Order: sequence, then C-alpha cells, then structure tokens
Amino acid sequence: MPWLYNRADAIVTVSRDIKPELVDFFGVKAEKILTINNFFEVADVEAKAQELLSLAEQAVYASAPVLVTSGRLTRQKNQVPLLTVFAHLLRQQPAKLVFVGDGELRDDIVGAARQRGLRVYEAWSSAGLSTEYDVYFMGMQTNPFKYIKPATLFVFPSAWEGFPMALGEAMICGIPVVSTDCPTGPREMLAPTTTAPALALRHAEWAEFGVLMPMLTNETTQLADEAVWTTTLLQLLADKGARQRLGQAARRRMNDFTRERIAGQWVQLLEDVIRK
Repeated sequence: MPWLYNRADAIVTVSRDIKPELVDFFGVKAEKILTINNFFEVADVEAKAQELLSLAEQAVYASAPVLVTSGRLTRQKNQVPLLTVFAHLLRQQPAKLVFVGDGELRDDIVGAARQRGLRVYEAWSSAGLSTEYDVYFMGMQTNPFKYIKPATLFVFPSAWEGFPMALGEAMICGIPVVSTDCPTGPREMLAPTTTAPALALRHAEWAEFGVLMPMLTNETTQLADEAVWTTTLLQLLADKGARQRLGQAARRRMNDFTRERIAGQWVQLLEDVIRK
C-alpha cells in the first residue's frame, strides 16, 4: 500500500485529519497529500427542508422539544448510548427523540430503547403515529431534511466518520448540532481552527459552529461521558439564544462546502498535476 500510494502525483483525503493516518500508518509522503472535503447540495437541501410534516408528525414536534438524528442504524453510528442519554434526560424534562434512517441493527436498537423503558413508535408497524411515544423510528426517508429542520437539536453520536454528510446536511438546515469528537470530520466542521486533542475529549466543547462531545465508546468512562451528554443537552434545551446562535453559525459554515467551491478545488488540483 505505501508503494502504491507514493507512486501517485497527489493523494486526496476528504478530511484533514486523515492525513496523519496515511503518514503514520502507510508511510505516505506528507507533501503528496491534500484535503478536498465532500461537497453539499446546499440549495437542494434547503428547498427540501421546507416540506411540511404530516399533521400527525407536526403534533409530535409541537408536543415537546425534539432531538433528531439521521443515519444508518449500524455499529458505526453508535446510537444505543444515545438512548441511555435520552432516558436520563427524560427524567428531568419532556422531550422526543426522532431517528431518521434504517439499517441492519434496527431490531437491536429498537430493543435497546424498550429495555430502557422508552415508549417506541416504529414507522414500519401498524401502530398509529401519536404524541404518546418517547422515541420515533421513522425509517428510511426520501426527504430526511423535513424532519431535521423543525427539530430543536440534531444529535450525532458516531464512533467514527470520514467527512459526515448527515452532520453537514443538518447544519444546512440551520439547526444546532451536538456531535461526538470522533475521527474524522466533526471537529474539522465545527471547530476548524482547532486540532484534535492528544487525549479523548471528556467534556463538552462549545465550538464556533456546534458542540463537540465525548465519544460514547469507552467502557471505563462511559457513565461520566453519558452524564456530560445529558447535562449539555439539558443546558441547550433551556437556552433558546444559544440554540439560535449555533444554528445560524452552522448554516454559515456550510457555505464553505458548496458544490461550486469544492469543484474549484478539484479543478485547481488537476491543473497543478498536469503542469508537473
């Protein structure tokens, strides 16, 4: 692999924080590596986010603050600890948790929700949608953005990423985002002037474009990390001004990842390689 990589004229990573991995583990020459992030269809996401929810869905969103997360129901997305955090949060104030997406761990995650005493709605079941549930599994949606934009917070508990599309799409919707400081992508998106800490984050980091949180993958610190999540989410739910400020900042940040801007970086790279 190092031999193949180093024969290239240039190596592109989707996140700046992948570069050290290539240098340290694959022996890639640092001068060959540059980062070009994923692009986002900003205008398209904004347009789709304007679609109205059904009357039953609107009733759910009106009944309590809504935390929403979007992504596959899979090990990488690490949704089960989020259920524990949400169960703790519910003991202190009303709220709803909405999952948009489906995946191979559907049954496991739904079961984990019920094990925590949470009332679960499943879109694929015959039960009618109402406000009586705590957690709503909406399944795969052609337009997830209509569920994200009217929510109170977007929560993102991933164990690892590349350059997360779901996080960026939520930011386009102008919603405050709370994300694990996982490798790689969230820190680059939410706190671009900082570098990854030498030790894993153990507190809430209120960054310029969102809130970075401890990962929920370490058994030794799991209880403390879940407590940090619960406290931070409660703090945000109680502070409308902070939510508005973070949501507006998140939307501004996504202007850095439009198709036009990212395409320009690819064109520049190709021109540079051709001139070599």
